[in-house]
Amino acid sequence: MNQEQHISESVAEETREAVLEQKMQGCPLSSLGEDLSLIPEGAEPFDTVPSVRERLVGIPPYLEKEKDVKEIVRKLPLSCFSDFSKEELCRMWLSDMVMWNRDFKELSEIDPFFKLMERISLSLRHGEGRLTGKNWNAIVRIYNGIKNFNAGEGTETAYDTAPRSLTFGRSADTNIFLDGELALLVHEKEKHVLTLGFSVGAEPGIFIAQVQSPIKKGNRFLFKLGDNPVNGAIDLMKKNFPGFEIYIIDPEYLSDHLREVSALSPEHIAEIPFEKIQKNYGGVLGRCDNERKFTGMKYHHVKNEPKQENLPE
Repeated sequence: MNQEQHISESVAEETREAVLEQKMQGCPLSSLGEDLSLIPEGAEPFDTVPSVRERLVGIPPYLEKEKDVKEIVRKLPLSCFSDFSKEELCRMWLSDMVMWNRDFKELSEIDPFFKLMERISLSLRHGEGRLTGKNWNAIVRIYNGIKNFNAGEGTETAYDTAPRSLTFGRSADTNIFLDGELALLVHEKEKHVLTLGFSVGAEPGIFIAQVQSPIKKGNRFLFKLGDNPVNGAIDLMKKNFPGFEIYIIDPEYLSDHLREVSALSPEHIAEIPFEKIQKNYGGVLGRCDNERKFTGMKYHHVKNEPKQENLPE
């Protein structure tokens, strides 16, 4: 077995063991490792990784005369990067994701850390374009916020993602339909009790598109969020993402979106609680000021002095 196979297979085995041990839906936040570090705002993420060329292992002869280290890195297999941390790989990888060797793409499919980092980056690119030092720091703040998310005592949380390059859709891992590129799946007593679907912007910002109970009746966790679960979910995101701009989807846009994606399934449309959407999402608009379009949907910006009531402890 060569070194490249060893790295890929060891990561895959660790991931398989974690999945077997877990009883919850999605990727447990506990599988994500350490917090990430900020870089100077004006710096390029790639340039903050020290001594890249000197640390590469086994550069093939045809690349030895190449002066541009980025060109070398783009063409190397994963086995050449054994001396780099996961964070360093992402600073290089996410600087120019389109050009990377397929080995890095495969890592994002089998490793929870790389999967989340790729998805955050894709969400940012949909609204922000090229990755810069500012956007890398947005990735760091978003990643750290997700990793340390706490829905209250007695809960555990996992994350999930929409299909790659889509802003919504059914997750390949859990078969849960997500309105948003990312989702936090809150569990209580090993039962999935809340889905928070959202996308992310570089402010950094959280664009909430889904506050949904997977349990039709008797979901006691929702009572912890207060009379309006959308209102409670906003407070929960405010608590876990301090300093972030928080946005909530417009109820009319959400209803139209759900009708559109369910157009081929009349039975599904009949099950969508449109009145409850208008009541719950519309009921928080008094907390909002400006409107903003993001990923083709209309959102309302939540004012920066929200009430912090009825939060799970």
